[in-house]
Order: sequence, then C-alpha cells, then structure tokens
Amino acid sequence: MRSIGVLLFLLLVTCTGCVSHSSGNGVRHIVQPGQTLYRIAKTYKVSAAKIVSRNHLKNPTQIKVGQSLFIPGARYTRTVAVVPSAKKYSVVPTKPKKVNKKSLAAKTRVPSRPKNNSVVPMARQVKSASVRSMQHKFIWPVRGTVVKKFNISGAVPSKGIDISAAIGSMVVSAAAGKIIYSGNGITGFGHVVIVEHDNALYTVYGYNSKLLVGSGSYVSAGQKIALVGSLNSANNGLLHFEVWQHKKVVDPAFYLK
Repeated sequence: MRSIGVLLFLLLVTCTGCVSHSSGNGVRHIVQPGQTLYRIAKTYKVSAAKIVSRNHLKNPTQIKVGQSLFIPGARYTRTVAVVPSAKKYSVVPTKPKKVNKKSLAAKTRVPSRPKNNSVVPMARQVKSASVRSMQHKFIWPVRGTVVKKFNISGAVPSKGIDISAAIGSMVVSAAAGKIIYSGNGITGFGHVVIVEHDNALYTVYGYNSKLLVGSGSYVSAGQKIALVGSLNSANNGLLHFEVWQHKKVVDPAFYLK
C-alpha cells in the first residue's frame, strides 16, 4: 500500500507527460487559434522537421485549430504564444489641419500624482490578475460542504480538502484530462482516481465507494468518474480532493471556481 504522494511520484516517473495525451517519449499538443508550427516547435525546443515527420504532415503551413500534434521528446505540454492578427490600415491623403497651440498645450500637460497615493504598482496588478485566473481553473468535483480545509503545516496535516456529500453522489472530473490511476491501492483513501491535466496539474479524488472510469481513459470537465463513499462505516459521505502541481501539493482553493 502506498501514499498518494509516493504513488503520484511513481506515476510521473513512468508516465511523464501522459496527461498531455502522450504516447511514447513525448506529449500531445492541441493546436489553438493563432498558433503556428514554427511557434509550437520553438516553444517545445524541438525542430519543426521532427514534428512534421512524426505527425506525417503533408502541408506544415496549414495545421488546423483543434488538431492533435505529437511533440517528440517533450515532457509536458506548454503554453504556445499565438500570432497576433495583422491590422489593415488604409492610407487616405488628407489636408494638414491648423494646430491650435492652446489645445495642444492642454493635451500634453502631465497629470499630477493623486494625493491619496492610490496608484497600484503594475507588478501587483499583474500578480492579482494571475491569482484571479488561477481561481477559475477547476469546477467543483461534487456538490457539498467543505468540512476539512487544506493545511499542510498543522498538527494533523491535510494535503487536500474533504467535502461532505451524500453517499452515492456523483463525483465528476474537475477538468479535462487523462486517468492515470483508478484503484484502491492507496492506504486510507479507499477507491481513488487520479486525473492528469494540462500544465502539469493533477487532481486526486479519494474515499469513493465505486469507480466509474479506468486507467488510461480520457475524461472531459464535469464527466462522472466515481461515486461518493465514506472514510469509514461510521462517517457520512465524504470526498477527499487534492490538487498537485508537478510533484508538489497545492491548495485546491486557488483552482476551484
């Protein structure tokens, strides 16, 4: 019997990049709007020729949105910058306008700094925007009440959250991904499902009474994967939910809607 951390580490060693729809030594990248083969190859630091060869592309300049490309040698999916759409400008000759010196001076006047010093540094704005985006990554895996919060520094550390729900309630995948574990080989967690998502994120669902998916299958966000069970026969229904980034457990509150 193993802990979740040990099992996840072993799965990562033997199946690095699996969540990204990998097969063999590489990952699957789904082409997004604005992405080109050149930018994909540059982001993954793989030659475009290798991608063309492994995917048998007849016309590399015409990859399609939603197309799945195998990226040889990559360990996990990456975010690929998109090509900005070109703006079209029409040049229309116009007569030069007379410049009003008074209005020009008013427009170029430098505004004074607010007295209340309410200006927020750009770095702080970016950080706040980043945190907000993280908070809308996953949907809730089950409807219920959080009865135990994430706390890895407490006397009794909790690497995830426990959600109270009726036994037999549907447990759904928090996001699209691949099932890399479905079984009951983890000590103290009953039937467990582990889903691997993009950006090296993993979600863990424990205390289930029944599993509805098998290892190796792909699921979409909101798809049923298990039924709520309990920690022991004396407890009400509970779902234990964890989120991992690479090999480190993180607070699910930052990712749940």
